[in-house]
Amino acid sequence: MAQHGDNLLDLLSQCPWWVSVVFSGVVYAVLRFLLPGVQFENLLLRGFAQAAPTIALPLCVVLLFPAGISLLD
Repeated sequence: MAQHGDNLLDLLSQCPWWVSVVFSGVVYAVLRFLLPGVQFENLLLRGFAQAAPTIALPLCVVLLFPAGISLLD
């Protein structure tokens, strides 16, 4: 169960390694392919949707770090 103060990387490192890999792949697909196709009326959300493909790969690499930690644990 998630405790107050736990962050996403801590939670992923406590899960099996493959959970981080699958989660990272889903985040990449959403940021790279799905989100840019959504038409937002809000200017801030529209800007984030346009920037999402740029940040997709670096974010997914960060999300893969807990896989290595949980694999060695």
